[in-house]
Amino acid sequence: MSRLNPIWTAGRLNEALARAQGDVHLDLGPDGHIATIAYPTSSRGLQGQSAETRRRFQGSAFVHPITEAGYFDEGLRQLPPLLAFLAINPEPWCRTVVNPGALESVGPFFDYTNPLWEWLVRAARAGRAHLFPLRESFAYFGSARQEYPLDNSAIPLPDLVRSDQTGAPAWLRATLGDFELGRVYPNVKSTPDATAVAAGLLEMHDLVGSHELAQSIEGRGGHQAGDYWHAIHHRREPDAFNAKYWFRQVGAHPVHERLAMATRAFFSLAQASDQATELDKSLHRLAPKGVWDPFAFVDFCGQAVAEKDLPLVRVARQLQFLEMTWLLESAYEDATT
Repeated sequence: MSRLNPIWTAGRLNEALARAQGDVHLDLGPDGHIATIAYPTSSRGLQGQSAETRRRFQGSAFVHPITEAGYFDEGLRQLPPLLAFLAINPEPWCRTVVNPGALESVGPFFDYTNPLWEWLVRAARAGRAHLFPLRESFAYFGSARQEYPLDNSAIPLPDLVRSDQTGAPAWLRATLGDFELGRVYPNVKSTPDATAVAAGLLEMHDLVGSHELAQSIEGRGGHQAGDYWHAIHHRREPDAFNAKYWFRQVGAHPVHERLAMATRAFFSLAQASDQATELDKSLHRLAPKGVWDPFAFVDFCGQAVAEKDLPLVRVARQLQFLEMTWLLESAYEDATT
């Protein structure tokens, strides 16, 4: 195993990538297992897909979250693939299927930390990476490997409290350090919202510059996404007073309705488990009468951290990830429409 990554090495991945030719597709599991899927080129293959469809996806990669419940990654799957892969490392919790011709269309793996992640970012930038729910994966590619070990603690959701010791690899720091949405999506119409996308990606990896970018677009943008990231930044310092100040500047936001609905889903799960005590009471306070309360979520996160309550922490991190990915999507939409 590489000193750079406990799951993948560039050399091992490149050996496998060289085999993805003709009718051979690669199936890369989150446990580091590599399998091959072969579909005869003379047949409709790919679970009955037409030859035209197969040609369209020649040289592409498909990434499929393997989580049983899709609630926390719902927002991720609604993002453009490049933003999704820049937001979170898919290696430890996703299945990746690589189509023939990917070596030519994307290039080889590099000897970086998290080489599969970095390759998928390049593939997405080239329009050669796609994000599917796992059930669509099986419908499209077949279920060559249906059992995937998943350690939920390995899903790299942002922590509730920022860390000065970011775990972001050097290539990601360099990519996000000078990220400009307009370089990737030339139809940008709102510069403040494009800046908010960059601020959000930095915030999700605890990288320096998020606060400054958010501050630079104060009060601007279609839904003041910069101010929203500013509030999240302070909530994660943690500085509840400043976080609530900036949430007041934002006011109502389109992601709030989604968060209220997500909270109801978490509430139902809590009631169905043996944790239906303090957790469901806390969740109820987040969306009284079905309306999301961002100030209550500041307190919810603070309580989870202070009490070291693992169920609260887990739910808070998942809700925060939904909030972040939906905010990225909202800012992207405001920037490009």
